[in-house]
Amino acid sequence: MSKFWSFASLLVIITLLFVTAIGFENQINFSDLETECRYHDAPDPKINFKQDNSLAFEGSFDVDNVKADLGYDYTVKDNKVVLDIQATNTEAPEDFSDTCLGQVVYIADTDPLSEGRYLIKLQHNGETVEQFIVRAK
Repeated sequence: MSKFWSFASLLVIITLLFVTAIGFENQINFSDLETECRYHDAPDPKINFKQDNSLAFEGSFDVDNVKADLGYDYTVKDNKVVLDIQATNTEAPEDFSDTCLGQVVYIADTDPLSEGRYLIKLQHNGETVEQFIVRAK
């Protein structure tokens, strides 16, 4: 019976190590993801492909509520990289005392991509705002 539990424990540990290794690959790290008061037009979004095969995303887009709820989806699958910045509860407030129209602002960097060709897409609430193809070496 103890051989069974030793084998089962070893199998669980190996599985956890494998799942952890896969889970930490292709992460994205945000240095800024917030809403601010809109004082000017939103600049065009930018995607930079860096020499170490990582990506840098930077941009903003208008929303009507500075208290909008923010989130994102980041996927790397089948040589396709998609970052979708999402804002919900974006309706304008009923009165503008102590508030303003909003702008979502974001700055993010990814882990380096593995070798290959990739379609890179940046989306705001599911709508593609920038895309191009890169070759990671």
